[in-house]
Amino acid sequence: SLVGMNKEATVSLDFKAIHPAILLTWKGYSMREHDPYPDIQEIIIDSKLIARFKKYYSIDKYNPVRNIVKKLVLCLINADSVQCAVGSCYEDLKNDNLKKGTHQEHTMRYVGLPKIDLHEIATKLEVHNHMIKEYFGIGVGNKLQWYDSEIIMHCLDVLTVNKIPCIPIHDAVICKVSDKVFVEKVMT
Repeated sequence: SLVGMNKEATVSLDFKAIHPAILLTWKGYSMREHDPYPDIQEIIIDSKLIARFKKYYSIDKYNPVRNIVKKLVLCLINADSVQCAVGSCYEDLKNDNLKKGTHQEHTMRYVGLPKIDLHEIATKLEVHNHMIKEYFGIGVGNKLQWYDSEIIMHCLDVLTVNKIPCIPIHDAVICKVSDKVFVEKVMT
């Protein structure tokens, strides 16, 4: 992290998949038991194109299938219908492709992804996430944003009482490296 506190390096700690994690918790499951973002083997990516992209932009990790799956799960949670979620993801794919050959090319998230049927992928995600499927396409996202803000506020209250300096950013907390273990315990 480029931010320092009291001349000490900092680290950014965030909640992983906080909205799916909250939904799973409501249904009695844990993220340790279930990854809401499955690897969909049927999607055959262009490995050579991805390797060139990663090499050109010095990118270590890049997984366009995981990127579209994460995007679609989050859209399914936030959208008022499955159709709207799928439409939003098609729009995201189109906009990502428009970055090709521009100064924003390095931010592309779906390089190497073939044409895919997002309706079919949404169905696979509903099956994989059967325990939280009831929350897909009903617009529960705003309610979840309130819960995640309450979670962060609780963390900030505990850290403040313990005189741990931190900076909140959405579902993340920037803290001194020396405070990392304590902050992780509070977040857990």
